[in-house]
Amino acid sequence: MIGTLKSPAQQSLVSRLGWFLVGGLISVAVNYAIFFAVHYQLHWPKDVALAVSLGVVTGVLSLWNYFVNFRTPRSFHKSLGRYISILLLCYALNYAITLFGLRHFGRTKLLEFSILAAVQVLISGVKFVLYHTWVYPRPS
Repeated sequence: MIGTLKSPAQQSLVSRLGWFLVGGLISVAVNYAIFFAVHYQLHWPKDVALAVSLGVVTGVLSLWNYFVNFRTPRSFHKSLGRYISILLLCYALNYAITLFGLRHFGRTKLLEFSILAAVQVLISGVKFVLYHTWVYPRPS
């Protein structure tokens, strides 16, 4: 399937949005699955489970974003500084807002899932704009 993807010069905004939605659905599912396993199966505290789940999702989606979602002719090392700054900012925001929500409103597993998903969607909007315009800009 990846072999059929358009080259970076042809990749449209609609294509980037579509792949971002696919990645977002995958990341929400993986994030909650890991959080659930670490918190409920291993009985680790919520803050640690959240840090682990966000860390894994961030790592996996880094590859997704570079190779599938935001294809660019720009080499990875030229985008690395920008990418790391956005990655750290969004990770910190996601962690802080989600942990606040879990501590104050996460009384059931459904509420926990809703909080994780809602915050991830909110932060993803910020990430998309920054990735699209600054980290992995399309060729002119």
